[in-house]
Amino acid sequence: MEFYQLEYLCAVVDRGGYNQAARTLYRVPSAVKRGVSLLEDEVGVKLLERDGRNVRLTEEGDEFVRWARTAISSRSELLDSIRRKGPLRG
Repeated sequence: MEFYQLEYLCAVVDRGGYNQAARTLYRVPSAVKRGVSLLEDEVGVKLLERDGRNVRLTEEGDEFVRWARTAISSRSELLDSIRRKGPLRG
């Protein structure tokens, strides 16, 4: 599981679809779809239901996105904290 996959999933949910998420992420829609698909394969459950151009979270997806948002936020806070301590030392 990679952080970019979590970010892709959250962007799809926030933007309401792959195309909109791809524009926000500066990626092509197929890359976003592939990232989410790989994540679903690794987790072993469908996180999103696709209905034509629309997507919505499955019950498992709803729980997973809450966890993913926490993980993304924690990562960001950690990086900010470490970076405030100063530049790399060699």
